[in-house]
Amino acid sequence: MAKTRKRTGARKRFQQRRLGTRKPPDESKVRSPQTATVYWTELGRSELATGFTLRVSPAEDLAAMPMIDDACHKYARELAARMLTPALVAGIQPVAKQLDDIVSMAHLPEEHDGAAEPEQLVVAAAYKFAGVRRKAIARMAKGAKNLALRHSFGMHVPMRTGEIEDVRAACLALIAGRADHPGTTVAKMITADDVTKAKEFVARMNDIQSRNGAAKSSEAETARTRDVLHAAVELFYDRFGAAVNLALEDDDATRVALLSLIPRRKEARKQQQKPPAQTPLTGTK
Repeated sequence: MAKTRKRTGARKRFQQRRLGTRKPPDESKVRSPQTATVYWTELGRSELATGFTLRVSPAEDLAAMPMIDDACHKYARELAARMLTPALVAGIQPVAKQLDDIVSMAHLPEEHDGAAEPEQLVVAAAYKFAGVRRKAIARMAKGAKNLALRHSFGMHVPMRTGEIEDVRAACLALIAGRADHPGTTVAKMITADDVTKAKEFVARMNDIQSRNGAAKSSEAETARTRDVLHAAVELFYDRFGAAVNLALEDDDATRVALLSLIPRRKEARKQQQKPPAQTPLTGTK
């Protein structure tokens, strides 16, 4: 027996934080394909924020669009009588085109900036630089009496390999510890050149973190846009399915053929393909 997912509202709250609380758009204001495009986009955003879940991947939905668009034009009059107007049909096309562009860009190889320093090389060099000096400090400042001194140089904070924030903090701690205890032997072991080099490493790691932060922000915005457009396409398919059901109720063959164009969840496909359970026959004694 399939295990049902418990509904807690967590996904709805997550989408509201991600997309904001949106009111459903007013369909009565749709007068042209341009206003219909705005309508579908805002409807997708609103429905996602209130718990709408996507059925299939964007690629599957996009593959079905040309055939469904052809069906909308072929049965335009019948569907228009069931609230799927030509303006709504035309308005979904720019939405699908933008979604297709985003999906296509996701499969392109990443272009690396040749001028930018590879993150791993910078972090590895800074890790080695800070690690050598931390070991020297640990050797020279042993025991409980030097605990505060070791803390000033950041020795109480672990520096994990490859973790840019840990390595950056270690470099800053070396600079701060030398400035706080200039008269100690440990501080004198760290030269002015060491301080200069540590500051250079910190600057380079700041630049890396800035680039990574901008890239993550851009990726998050692209993902939000992709999901909104994807939801708009699936909501258009829902409208198409409802209109077909009513407009072609007397033509079973055509109705079933058109409804089969709409991509469905994999669970629904498996359920439809699964043969009905057979009741075992019991013999009589």
